[in-house]
Amino acid sequence: MTRSRELYNNIDAHLRVIRGLAVILMDNDCFKTEATGHAPAQLDAENEMSIHEAVHLLSDQAQHELIELVDLLGGTPA
Repeated sequence: MTRSRELYNNIDAHLRVIRGLAVILMDNDCFKTEATGHAPAQLDAENEMSIHEAVHLLSDQAQHELIELVDLLGGTPA
């Protein structure tokens, strides 16, 4: 596998995980705002913060890999 393909795959995986974590946070927020007894929020503030930190770390990694991919392909990131 070429380095450019590896970077592409890594970026794609990071973005899929970020999207999934965002959905989890949005769903949890809906449960909190609706405040129904049938479906209470599953995450407390500490768990939400952990997910936010994970999203931040994944997005940093994806950004670095995207810059490396652009450099590898001969472009210059804006």
